[in-house]
Amino acid sequence: MVKARVISYARLELQFSDRSPRDEDCGPQLRGSLAAGWYDLEVRILPQNNLVEDDQQPDNNIVTADALGGTYEILSSVSFVDLTASVISVAAPNPATGSDPMKVAVEVANVGNVSIAERVNLQLWAMDGDADRQLAELVNQPLKLAAGKSRVFKFATTVPGDLAAGTYSLEVRVDTNDVVAESDEGNNTASEPVALIVENADLSLTFASSTLPRTVVPGDRGVVRVALANEADVKAKGRIDLQLWAACDDVVFITSAYISTTNWAL
Repeated sequence: MVKARVISYARLELQFSDRSPRDEDCGPQLRGSLAAGWYDLEVRILPQNNLVEDDQQPDNNIVTADALGGTYEILSSVSFVDLTASVISVAAPNPATGSDPMKVAVEVANVGNVSIAERVNLQLWAMDGDADRQLAELVNQPLKLAAGKSRVFKFATTVPGDLAAGTYSLEVRVDTNDVVAESDEGNNTASEPVALIVENADLSLTFASSTLPRTVVPGDRGVVRVALANEADVKAKGRIDLQLWAACDDVVFITSAYISTTNWAL
């Protein structure tokens, strides 16, 4: 019971559900749901109430939110999911070379208006416009995000030993297994320019000494020593094969005779 000249506050609840976009500005709606569009909030006292009033005119029994001194216009939208990505950090030597460790953190956000719960794949690529190369992949990663929320994924990998020297942008691709139905599939990548500078070792040889006699006959043995230098600014790591040849008239690999191979650790 509401006493005379006393205001009583009532609570009204509305549950929104999916509807296709409506063609008209306003019209009949399903109870408890709204089609997509803009609305002004309005409260009505129904004339079918078991209450006799002195004044049941619309201007007395209908009130809009604007009459309360504020703007209470709402937008009802069709539900959608939209994933975006951004590179947060890159940790790698500068310059880097083959087998160097690198870590990349990427933030994936759901800028849609409904939650998502899927398992997605993410890929990390080195991009230079000519020889793009996949560096790593995170497979079957749980992605459970409410609307407007995000989470961070981390790649931990190494620079491929056969990656050509150059300056690369790093690109992260989200949902490469295409399990998430999105309103915009074109914004699932994030790029960090000039994020990876790769240099490779530059080895050179200098003859040092030989214990072989000037004139050799079958059965002679000896040791040949060479100085191996790295002319680059990055470390040379791994194992290489050094071959010894006997070259005729300084014409290498044409009229040469193979002698032996040594596998050397750098």
